[in-house]
Amino acid sequence: MKRIIFFLGFFLGAIYTQAQTANAVSNGNWNQTSTWDCGCVPDANYDVVISGYQVDVTDAQAAKSVLLTDDPGRNTQLDINNGTLTVSNDFTVDVNNDNRHMDVIIQGTGVLNVMGNVLFDRAINNWRNKRMQLHMTDNAVFNVTGDFDFIYGDASSNESSYEIWMENNARINIRGDFNFQQTDDGNDATLYMEDNSYIDVDGNMLASLDRGDITELLLNNNAVLDVAGNLSLDVERNNAADRRFNVYLRNSARLLVGGDLNIYQDRSRDLYFNTYDASAVTVSGDMNITQNNSNIWFTFNNSSSVNVGGRVVINKTGGKDLEFILNNSPTVTVGKDFYAELVLKSTVYF
Repeated sequence: MKRIIFFLGFFLGAIYTQAQTANAVSNGNWNQTSTWDCGCVPDANYDVVISGYQVDVTDAQAAKSVLLTDDPGRNTQLDINNGTLTVSNDFTVDVNNDNRHMDVIIQGTGVLNVMGNVLFDRAINNWRNKRMQLHMTDNAVFNVTGDFDFIYGDASSNESSYEIWMENNARINIRGDFNFQQTDDGNDATLYMEDNSYIDVDGNMLASLDRGDITELLLNNNAVLDVAGNLSLDVERNNAADRRFNVYLRNSARLLVGGDLNIYQDRSRDLYFNTYDASAVTVSGDMNITQNNSNIWFTFNNSSSVNVGGRVVINKTGGKDLEFILNNSPTVTVGKDFYAELVLKSTVYF
């Protein structure tokens, strides 16, 4: 009899501790019961959903998972300001309707810890004058144990923006892979880092432009993008005018690649890769450049440096110009050899 009672108690306890769902029902602080439909403060046993409201985190809080989704006509925002939010599973920002803005803000020494994967996903039609943004400032930290996917893809997304914006010593630590992808027609997508901001990726990173307008990686004022694996810049399937992929490093910014730097361009507009003002690009492996269409310009300026530990390999099967431009005493070092395979009367300019 005691065994039966013990088993029933254990079973009921297991049911009680299963994850529950807490939905935000008003703007407010995470630690206020009035913010949630459960009439409680969600903890590590709760799947949390925020749709059409702003929720602030100003102290230590936890959740099993977090989903930010859209509510037509209202903005959705999670603001971690001097607080810490720890999520034991996945963190998702999912845009499916014509919402105004979807923002995740981490500021004032705020910390977001995600033990699973992170997904920012915006894939709808006619998303006009809207924003999907991760904004980090003032020593904010975002720790991701799994993969981090920032994906933006829809049709006719006019006057909208998709941004990861980091400043003032903000830091993202990603133990898995980092994917920053433009997958369909849309407006500008920007990864902007400045003022000692740092992204540390243990896995590989893919940054891609596929039929969108402009994708930009902008590093400024001692910002560092550090990828332990391979970094791939993929530009393809884009035939519209004035669409391009920009990489800019300024004012002692650094791009560190532990594996290979792979640059692939096919059926797109132009790709610009520019370094200025003592910025540095360090690639431990090879630098592989494949060009099938349009122009690629590498411009190294003002005492910047590019160091490739392995080979520079160019496979140029078409396209227009592939140019390497050196201005005002930059340094370019290749550890092994420089190899170019050119067809269709292609030309590489130095």
